[in-house]
Amino acid sequence: MKLLRSFVRHYQWTNSKYKSLITSGSSGLKESAAAALSSVPPNVALNSLQPLRNEPLLKLVTSNFPPIQFAFGYGSGVLKQSGYLPGEEQPQIDLMFAIEEGSGGLNWHAENLLRNDGHYSGLKYFGGSKTISYVQKLGAGIYFNPLIPVEHDGARQLIKYGVVSKEDALRDLCEWSNLYLAGRLQKPVNVILDEGKETNPSMTLATEYNLQSALHLATLLLHSEGRASFSTSSLFETITSLSYLGDFRMIIGGENPNKIKNIVSKQIDRFEGLYEPYLERLYEGKVIERVGDQKRSIRLQEQDVHDAVESLPLNFRTHFYKFHDNNDNSGFADSTALRKSLLKTVKTIVRYPSIIQLMKGSLTAGVTKSVKYAWEKKKKNLKRS
Repeated sequence: MKLLRSFVRHYQWTNSKYKSLITSGSSGLKESAAAALSSVPPNVALNSLQPLRNEPLLKLVTSNFPPIQFAFGYGSGVLKQSGYLPGEEQPQIDLMFAIEEGSGGLNWHAENLLRNDGHYSGLKYFGGSKTISYVQKLGAGIYFNPLIPVEHDGARQLIKYGVVSKEDALRDLCEWSNLYLAGRLQKPVNVILDEGKETNPSMTLATEYNLQSALHLATLLLHSEGRASFSTSSLFETITSLSYLGDFRMIIGGENPNKIKNIVSKQIDRFEGLYEPYLERLYEGKVIERVGDQKRSIRLQEQDVHDAVESLPLNFRTHFYKFHDNNDNSGFADSTALRKSLLKTVKTIVRYPSIIQLMKGSLTAGVTKSVKYAWEKKKKNLKRS
C-alpha cells in the first residue's frame, strides 16, 4: 500500500503527455504532438488556453498584418484589472504575434514595412527588415511596436504589438529560456488566433506544459516558505510574480508595485479556470487538499519536491542544479536552501533578457515614443498605486 501511495504521488508530477518536453525541451515537441494527435478522435480539437472569442480583435489582427501563426492579447487593455474607474480612458491594447519564419521573421517584417511603414521607428532606415530582424533576436527575441493608432470596433484605439518567431516562442514555453513570453502565458490571456492547431498542436502542448510548470514551481515556493496552507489568491499571485522576479523594470520602479495583486484580484475566476486541470492532479495525490472554498493545505514530502523539480523545464533545471548542492532527493530537506535556489534560478533566467528588452525599447520605439510610453506608464502606475 505504501508503494502504491508513493507511485500515485509520483504520477501527479509526471504527466506522460509532456515527457519528451521535460527531457528534450522544445525539440521534443514533434514527438509529443504526434502522440497527442493519435490520442484524440479525428476532427476533435485539443484544449488550448481559454480562448475568449473576440471577433473585433481577430479582425484587427488578420486585416492589418502579414500572416500570423499565433496571436493573443494580454494586459489591462484586453482583460479587466482592478484600479480602473468607469468612464476612464481605456488603456493601450497589448498584443503578441508568433510568426512562422526563419531569420527572425525577416520576410514578415519586410511585408509589414510595406503595409505599415509608420509603425516602425527610424531603425528601418538602417538596413530595413534585415536590421529589424537582427534586433528582434536580441534579449527575449521579441520586437515591439508601441503606441500604434488603429481602428478597432468602430473607434480609434492605441495598440502595442510584439513580434516573436514561433520557434523562439516554443523554446521559451517548453524550456523557460527567458520567461518573457512564457510569463505572459502563465496568466489569463485572450487567445485571438492559433493557426493549424488541429493538425499541429505544438503551441497547445507548449502552453499547457508552461501552465503545469508554473503551478509546480509556485507550489514549491509556497512549500519552501514553511506554509501548511494558503489561499487560492496567494497561489495565483505567486504564479503571476514568477516572470517579474529579477525583471529590471521592477527593480528600477518602471512597473506598478501593486501590479501582481491587481492582475489577480479582478481575474480570480479566469485563473481558477486556467489552472484547475493541473490542480486536480495534485488534489488526486493529496499533495494539495481543499480545506474550504478559497483555502488549500499543502503537504510535500522530500520525494514530492524532487519529482516536482524534475518536472520543471529543461533550462530551469540546468540553472537550478548549478545553484543547489545535490541533484537527488537527499538534498531537498532544507526548505530555506530550496527556496534560495528556486528564486535565484528564476532571477537568473529573467534578469538579462529583461535588461536587453528595456534597452531595445528606445531603438524599436524611437526616442519620442519611448519617452511618451514611459511617461504614460508612470502616470498609470501612480494612479493604481
